[in-house]
Amino acid sequence: MRFKKIRKIFRIIFPLEQSQESLFENKLRSNELLSDFEKENDGYKIKVKDDFELYIRDGKHSDLRVFEQIFNDLEYNAVLQLLILNPIFSEQKIIIDAGANIGCTSVFFSNNLPNATIIAVEPSPKNFEVLEKNIQLSNNTTNFITYNRALTETAGKFFKLEHEFGDGTDWAITTAEDSTGQISGITINEIVEEQQLDFISLLKIDIEGAERFLFKQGNDFSFLGITQLIAVEIHNEFKIRTMVLDVLRQHGFIVFDTNETTIGINKSIIK
Repeated sequence: MRFKKIRKIFRIIFPLEQSQESLFENKLRSNELLSDFEKENDGYKIKVKDDFELYIRDGKHSDLRVFEQIFNDLEYNAVLQLLILNPIFSEQKIIIDAGANIGCTSVFFSNNLPNATIIAVEPSPKNFEVLEKNIQLSNNTTNFITYNRALTETAGKFFKLEHEFGDGTDWAITTAEDSTGQISGITINEIVEEQQLDFISLLKIDIEGAERFLFKQGNDFSFLGITQLIAVEIHNEFKIRTMVLDVLRQHGFIVFDTNETTIGINKSIIK
């Protein structure tokens, strides 16, 4: 008995070295939202509160941190509550998720607004593959429209992916214009035209610094005229915060911050 106690104390002070896989699975077990998980290829199918499933890649990727941001930290809950609690927003919700990554934000809004149409835009082919998988696992597969393209301010551009931004993992991938790039760009106005949108309930933009091009003075901001609510993560490493806020205010938005997100409400829907 005494030996067992000594061994237990020894292991607390000098724990056995764990594999990266074990450490990652311990993180999954410790997440209060997860009721179960199973290994699948290079990732895990996770069950969230016995309610829905998602697929995330292993600890070499940022997928678990994205999940925690959206579902544990409820990064977009303030935006969701604005849409749910205020009848000034159209009953039929149309959401553009620009910078959709693996689809956590898209699924979050789809789960809470089951009749919403979600338009997800993600340039990374690998992220997009997981995004599509998560849409298939969701409860509302028919409500999604997806674009494996890069959001751009001008039509006809092509891009390559860069991994030098942020911490270099999957949630920090950014795009760089490149005429030989394999990823085609798409503007918000092109999405509006292709999908014949009369309004956008929510325009969520988290495009890892590329918003510095999207919000340049002189761009075509027609899409802002039909956008009721905007949520943008401003990466001020590029000293663009003032520029983005000026554009939103010039186009009739009341703006405020919540956590890392800047929210704008179009004053035209209040009148």
